[in-house]
Amino acid sequence: MIYGRLNILGYGSVDRAAFESFTKFKEARDAADALVLEVLDQVALQTGAPARLPPAAASPGNPRPLGELETWLDLKRLAAHAEGGSLPEGPRDFPDPSADPVLRPYLSGKEASNYPHLLGHAESEGVFIPLPFPRPFWLAKEQVSVGSVPGLAAELERLERIVGAHKDVFPAEVELLEKLLALCREADRGRLSIELSSKKQGVQEAH
Repeated sequence: MIYGRLNILGYGSVDRAAFESFTKFKEARDAADALVLEVLDQVALQTGAPARLPPAAASPGNPRPLGELETWLDLKRLAAHAEGGSLPEGPRDFPDPSADPVLRPYLSGKEASNYPHLLGHAESEGVFIPLPFPRPFWLAKEQVSVGSVPGLAAELERLERIVGAHKDVFPAEVELLEKLLALCREADRGRLSIELSSKKQGVQEAH
């Protein structure tokens, strides 16, 4: 069997280098499979039904910049205030967005009822998968925050209805909201996951 697998992978002969390359490939594949199964187990715990990722209907696009980390926190700030029943009076006028007293508890783990995937997911790292489930979760071993694409889309639509009339007051936040909502709709149609990365300047969608 191993000879056939190596031939499929493009190795014409079984030498030490080829075998080591195959072993690394298998380890990476097995680790990815284990991560997917762990994600699906967590979803099943929340929904009470077996979870299975649907097959992707389209190829992922190229990575796209979505916004600066501070703007992401400012969008979360709007969601935190909306969760409490009203928007802030105006844009943030202090340097650290996480210092907002309304937002801070959500960044520390307080659960939101109307915006759990927006407020409970890590600000700029992790993944949203194309399955509905109530709350995001954290995979400690892999250090990955996992949210729901349709869940996040519904939250962004809810927030857009509230913030839409205040574009002139919160222009950067509304621009990010619209970018992220369009990305969620694209991912939902194509049954794709959204991976977020802030390893470069700002936050970007990464495949």
